[in-house]
Amino acid sequence: MKIVLANANPAVSRLATLALSKMGYEYVEIGDIGKLSGVFDVLILDSDIDVKEMNQKSHATTALPN
Repeated sequence: MKIVLANANPAVSRLATLALSKMGYEYVEIGDIGKLSGVFDVLILDSDIDVKEMNQKSHATTALPN
């Protein structure tokens, strides 16, 4: 399973690392949703990321094709 975490908060990074590692998942972390590239199964978008609501749908559609 390919997971991407769009996050700007170090506490969220640590929690995600602990939880996802414990479950055996690997993930990619980005600090800017504009740098999102590739296709993923799960997109985790932290509330600290500044992105307009309309852009969220566009980014999710690109990263999560189904």
